[in-house]
Amino acid sequence: MLSILTILVIFSLAKAIDGCDEYNVGLANTLVIPDSAFSASSECPQSGNYHGYRAARGRLDVIYEGPNKKGGWMADASQTSHWIDVDLQATVNVAGVITQGRQCGDDWVKEYRVEYKNSGTTYISVTNTMNLPMTFTGNTDRNTKVTNLFPKGPVLARNIRIHPTDWNRNAPSLRFEVIGCQQ
Repeated sequence: MLSILTILVIFSLAKAIDGCDEYNVGLANTLVIPDSAFSASSECPQSGNYHGYRAARGRLDVIYEGPNKKGGWMADASQTSHWIDVDLQATVNVAGVITQGRQCGDDWVKEYRVEYKNSGTTYISVTNTMNLPMTFTGNTDRNTKVTNLFPKGPVLARNIRIHPTDWNRNAPSLRFEVIGCQQ
């Protein structure tokens, strides 16, 4: 059973916009979104150990907890196409995302695209008002939270996938949260 504190954290971004109340979906809470719900195109090896920068370390506000628990997800720099994905465990009206850089290093995503899917295998790009895939402005440092709302309003999604297109230093690295929309 979720505690009152957990519920308050999950709904910490509540504010009215575009006819909905925004809230953090709860990626930071492993009882809401388990580690197994995260996947990525790759994970940066750390001395042959891929677990330190695994996708589940991409939760907003995660901090360095030792060599096997780094302060964020980081892609393998040798790969050419990068993404991190979360299965929200249910269909949610998603209004946007919040991103941060890697807490324990000067690595962050400067620009990214977002895709989503509700069911099946086909991902759909979040688009701008001209129906072109939207490129969002990301971070300029490790810890500042940058909020980006979808320009055409909420989308119905089970999975959210972030595709970094530009980043600081060697490889994309980030922490993130999904903004839900309760109507």
